[in-house]
Amino acid sequence: MLGSQHSPPDGAMPRIARMLSVLVAVAFLAACASGGPPKRIWPPQASVQELAVQEDGTWRIGVRLQNYSNVAMTFDQATLDLAIAGQPAGQLALTPRLRIGPGSTEIVTLRLPPDFDAAGRVADALQTRSGLRYRLQGQIVTSDPTGRHATEFESVLTPVPGLPGVLR
Repeated sequence: MLGSQHSPPDGAMPRIARMLSVLVAVAFLAACASGGPPKRIWPPQASVQELAVQEDGTWRIGVRLQNYSNVAMTFDQATLDLAIAGQPAGQLALTPRLRIGPGSTEIVTLRLPPDFDAAGRVADALQTRSGLRYRLQGQIVTSDPTGRHATEFESVLTPVPGLPGVLR
């Protein structure tokens, strides 16, 4: 039978098309299920959110802990040296054991009896209503993911209108 055409039995073509579409869908889902976006771990950072002079002369300091990673991070410990206008002001020792979400920030508050010279510079800035440079330098320890991260941050604190004794 030269020249005769042989066609598949009725219903075989739709079955093959369905089978191919199922295989393509399964392959597509398998490619998508590769674990999601990659985990990006960036060093966390600490900065001063607020410095408030208390009646007894101590400072109440709000330390801003920032997670720049795209995964949550547990902040276990931070040891930070604070300098005000180039003068050592004291060491901030934090043990927040705080889980901070991806790209998020939390504020941890502590009290610090400041160095005499640094306290004088803060008092001058509050009286003259002028800005005051500060620097934090030290280490942040995290778990989940585990890491020891060196950190350094410099900025300016300025008196807050209407809030006596407060710099932000």
